[in-house]
Amino acid sequence: MSITQEAREEVERLIRQGNKLQAIKYLHDTFSISLADAKLLVDTLASELGLSHSNTTESIPFTGLHGEDRMTVQQLLQSGNKIEAIKFVQGKFKLGLKESMTQVEIIQQEIDPTFRPSKRNGCAVGLFRVFGFLFAFVGIVLLGFAAIVYGLDASIVKDENKTEGVVIELTGDDTMAPIIAYNWKGQSLTYKSTLYSNPPDFVLHERVALYVNPEKPEEVIVDTFSERWLGIVILAVIGGVFTFLSIIFFFTSRKF
Repeated sequence: MSITQEAREEVERLIRQGNKLQAIKYLHDTFSISLADAKLLVDTLASELGLSHSNTTESIPFTGLHGEDRMTVQQLLQSGNKIEAIKFVQGKFKLGLKESMTQVEIIQQEIDPTFRPSKRNGCAVGLFRVFGFLFAFVGIVLLGFAAIVYGLDASIVKDENKTEGVVIELTGDDTMAPIIAYNWKGQSLTYKSTLYSNPPDFVLHERVALYVNPEKPEEVIVDTFSERWLGIVILAVIGGVFTFLSIIFFFTSRKF
């Protein structure tokens, strides 16, 4: 479209002053043209004046969808083409993806009152998802360690590797751990437990069942719950808690 000389001079004046936004609004209000057309005219004049790369890059004030544009979006939504509706708004009004989606979902909510618009609280969503991934990673690692320890112990806990030992000493101050003497294929060996307790789990001269690692006879598993299962249970429980919390974080992120 063409504009009057007076309007052209006013637009040029506003552009030179760095008020591109006001120039667009002036054309929009004076000639009742769309914001997109007003912006195109202002950009053209700015280019002719050699000011297309000046500091006049303010955004167009978007006032919402009206008339045929609104009907187009409604038709696309009703036909299940939400992505096309967003692309239509984004392309016609030069909006960002987030703003285009916001405008489309405003209309979608009017069409379908049960529709819940996409949440815009990106920081909260991102934070919950980061915690979700972090807790999931820790949980999976701990559960993996529990499975590995169980597998290693299972390779040793076999009838052919079973023998008997005697508690010959209790070491420690406030908490005590046993030292167990045992024989394996003619060798006299001792094993010092790494599990300390108070009161002690064992007494002197107590006879206990052991499973010996045939490849490394100095490594044994004492056949008690604390020696065989406590570490595995702790890893599995903590891993399960972290995994459960990760699910909570992911679920919560969907609420934003």
